Amino acid sequence: MTVTEVLKAELIEKELIEVKLYSVDVGLGIRRNLNDLDDVTITSVQDDEVLSYDSASGLWINKNMTEVGLSQLVYNEVPTHIAGGEYSVANKYVSGSLQCFVNGLKIFSTQIIYAPNNKKFTLDFTPDGSDLIEVSYVRQ
Repeated sequence: MTVTEVLKAELIEKELIEVKLYSVDVGLGIRRNLNDLDDVTITSVQDDEVLSYDSASGLWINKNMTEVGLSQLVYNEVPTHIAGGEYSVANKYVSGSLQCFVNGLKIFSTQIIYAPNNKKFTLDFTPDGSDLIEVSYVRQ
């Protein structure tokens, strides 16, 4: 006598519907700002300061750019469109330092009309509304 057993397999698709993520603090405590860190000392906060490491104290200390030897930094931003080919940036910039990029490609400086003292520049063409305009410059 021969016995035949038939196995039936059914494929079932399952979707992951809900995922809960939990963050666990491993005894470091909740950090609310930089000054809460043990190796950071921040006093008299001013605009345009940076954290500089002081090897004598082992601390990161806030200093202005002149104190750390950085008199000029390069700023990168998406300028504010005013009208046509006219744009404005957040800061006055050093004359001749502004570089403009359209969709990631640098354009020739001959295509830019500079006005550094009033934080503006004008392109000698009107970009398409979908073009991404970005600039880099040294702040005055």
